[in-house]
Amino acid sequence: MAESLDLKTANRLWPDMLHKGIFMQTNPKCMYIGMQDQWFTFNMFDAQAWYARDYILGKIAMPSAADQEAEFNTWREREGTLEGDEENIRFQADYLQDLINDTDYPMFDIEQVVQLFLEWEHNKHGDIMGFRNYPHRSALTGTMAPVHHTPWLEALDDSMDCYLADKPIEDTAEIASVKRSLSHL
Repeated sequence: MAESLDLKTANRLWPDMLHKGIFMQTNPKCMYIGMQDQWFTFNMFDAQAWYARDYILGKIAMPSAADQEAEFNTWREREGTLEGDEENIRFQADYLQDLINDTDYPMFDIEQVVQLFLEWEHNKHGDIMGFRNYPHRSALTGTMAPVHHTPWLEALDDSMDCYLADKPIEDTAEIASVKRSLSHL
């Protein structure tokens, strides 16, 4: 790719050089998906792809350079005021909603996902080594994930059989050896 198309930006929620977080401002035929510091991932990537698709199909027009700059500055100024994880998560939720508003992307409960992120983030701050042990409810189905039979830090067998089992399965010799070597930590 030509150097003129390289994205040069810090890891941030509102990346430099991109209109709508997707289109290179100097060449909107060059599109980037998922370049933001990410809270939302797959839904955001999907919504960005939907938006890019609609631009390619002529359903969404590219605004003037002045309008792009004004919109960019509005988001960048807001990004500069963010304090803490919750405000960062809500910023990206608003960005996602902004993309969805202009496309036929299937709507889902963004606020419920925000609440799941906040719960996850509080668990992570409370116990960096144990936050993966907490189950969460699916925002799409409402199903509560089961608690895994083995705490994350001790779950060294990543086979499908072990993961899907209702209770721990007997360790292989290799995993038993690893557990013995870690027991002094």
